[in-house]
Amino acid sequence: MSDSKKRRIAIIGAGPIGIEAAVYALELGHDVLLFDRDEIAAHVRRWGFVELFSPWSLNVSPLGLERLKRQGGPVPPQDAYPTGEEFFEHYLRLLVGSLGERWQQHCEVTSVSRHGLTKLDAIGTPERASRRFRLALRTRGGMEHEEIADVVIDASGVYSNHGWLGDGGVPAKSETRDTIRDLVTYHLPDVLGGDRELYAGKTTLVAGSGYSAITTLRSLDSLAREVPGTEIVWLRRDDRENPIDVFEDDPLPQRATLAEFANQLAAAPPAHVRVLRAKRVRSLSESDGRVDLQIHDRFSDEMARSDDEESVRCDRVVALVGYRPDSSLHRELHVHLCYATEGPMKLAAALLGSSGSAGDSGSGGSSGSGGSSGSGGDCLAGSGFGPDSLRNPEPDFYIIGSKSYGRRSDFLLKIGREQIRDVFRLIENNPDLDLYADS
Repeated sequence: MSDSKKRRIAIIGAGPIGIEAAVYALELGHDVLLFDRDEIAAHVRRWGFVELFSPWSLNVSPLGLERLKRQGGPVPPQDAYPTGEEFFEHYLRLLVGSLGERWQQHCEVTSVSRHGLTKLDAIGTPERASRRFRLALRTRGGMEHEEIADVVIDASGVYSNHGWLGDGGVPAKSETRDTIRDLVTYHLPDVLGGDRELYAGKTTLVAGSGYSAITTLRSLDSLAREVPGTEIVWLRRDDRENPIDVFEDDPLPQRATLAEFANQLAAAPPAHVRVLRAKRVRSLSESDGRVDLQIHDRFSDEMARSDDEESVRCDRVVALVGYRPDSSLHRELHVHLCYATEGPMKLAAALLGSSGSAGDSGSGGSSGSGGSSGSGGDCLAGSGFGPDSLRNPEPDFYIIGSKSYGRRSDFLLKIGREQIRDVFRLIENNPDLDLYADS
């Protein structure tokens, strides 16, 4: 590539999609900057104890595998099912190592803007595209500096921005208090491993009906069969008889097993499990190190205290009620967001048009490895919608990965790879570009 075509590309978020995008950009000869405010692939490692229910073949790219081969590293067996930690250790970590010094961890991109322009300047004119991006950065030690880029790809994800227990998607009364926050987790806990002492012999309320919630419920059920006194309250916003869709001849047997477990638990819960359907949380309070939740029927009068009100006391709350994007990063840019999902408008419209539904934001997706469709269909059947769906009114600014799906829970890593290919087709102005096919 000639220097005139070489562009400086800043990628925000060093998770699976951000890392793959950096590799793709380097293969094309671009100057790459990769930033993450935490450690590399921190969110993957956060659920590292979980076995993915999609095999290696659905979680890696031909380009990434070719890069591993060139480094002389081992290639994972494509039909095996990795844990999150194995996915990191045997793939993501090695890919990051191949990037040289082009990545920075513990370096947060706090905002992205156009050099010399505000949001109100040069609206819809070529001048915006002529100005480079300015990225404001802050290190973990509090040092602030900036970088300049020609292209910005936001792959920062949603996992750090959880949903809330309260009705309508907002915090329930007292949910944000420190005394409550210490007793509530919004991410997958390692129930049978590092977090075992927090749950053994205790009562845990699990909120959510997605694969993340079911994974936690299955672990808690196993723990309850080992440790007397371990009890579970499963709080569901939905009132479906079968909370998880079952796909005929499901190509992912682990997913089928989870669905079967969930539906059986809902239909015939054992003595140590209590299921609350079509419920919402009005308030939480702490007493003697335990949590009291005021629970109401989801469809009852929103203000009146009614006969369906009840109090549930537990030791821990696991709120797997979905995740949402943080749009503050690009506040000074021209980004058109969907009013329902908060994903980029063009992609959101394509998704809504293909499925007819944005899904239940309280379903709690499964870390991008083949989660609940949220759209009434099998997410494995989904695909990208082409380069144009990834365009924003802001030239050369792209949102990809789980953040591009907004509050939806049906994003897959294979979709992310298609997005990477399509973004670089736009950057290179080459509609036939496909490094994955050439690998």
